[in-house]
Amino acid sequence: MFVRIANLTYFLLAPTPQALSTVKKCLQLDPDSKLCRNAHRIYKRLDKEQSKLERFVDALDWRNLAKLIVGNKGEGGLAESFDTALEEGTKHLHLPTSVVPKKHSLRRQRIYWAACKAYTSMELPAKAEVWCEEVLHMDPEDPDALEGV
Repeated sequence: MFVRIANLTYFLLAPTPQALSTVKKCLQLDPDSKLCRNAHRIYKRLDKEQSKLERFVDALDWRNLAKLIVGNKGEGGLAESFDTALEEGTKHLHLPTSVVPKKHSLRRQRIYWAACKAYTSMELPAKAEVWCEEVLHMDPEDPDALEGV
């Protein structure tokens, strides 16, 4: 139950430390819980990567931002690892059909927005278009995404 609440909080609500706190509470109650331990590990890894994302955005370091999100030489980046975790973390939540995790995740939107912004700023419109279109599926009025398509 704790992990389901944490997944709902982490993937579908505005970014807060609440999901990590919920999983920590789960680990306090059951230190041997594989589900809680895995969720804790995933959240910590993704939070670390999202902190890097924010640092690159603040520094206007578009090249490293794009590398972080897309990955390097066959390695998947933050977008791929987040999408995998999102799919895995939400598949057992029994969400209403109107709630599509890939469309409603604010963390995912931020990742895709950052890739859109990076490629637009580097004047690589072909690469920007894919990311910006995905942002527009999540937020049809995003000004940076509209600029990138």
